Amino acid sequence: MSKPTFAYVTYIAAAPEKVWEALTKPDLSEKYWFGYRVAAEGKAGDLMTAVSPAGKEMHRDPIIESDPPRRLIYGWKPMYKDMPDELPSRVTFELAPFKGRRG
Repeated sequence: MSKPTFAYVTYIAAAPEKVWEALTKPDLSEKYWFGYRVAAEGKAGDLMTAVSPAGKEMHRDPIIESDPPRRLIYGWKPMYKDMPDELPSRVTFELAPFKGRRG
């Protein structure tokens, strides 16, 4: 397995279940994804879609793994007309409660 090109760690003051909803439910995701409605509620083999605020579908990528509310992996290939040669990549979200100090 190759190493990831980018790896980000983000701490969010919310339960994994709430973060999962923000990653998968269009009505909630648009509040956090700059107006994009992301739908990724399916199982492996289903599709993750992202629709722009203008109503245009910008992503239609396979869900590779879905283990609510812990792990979500999907493909990532933008459908932007100015990026036709962009190679597909993979997005992985691993959610876990933070057991560190708060405040």
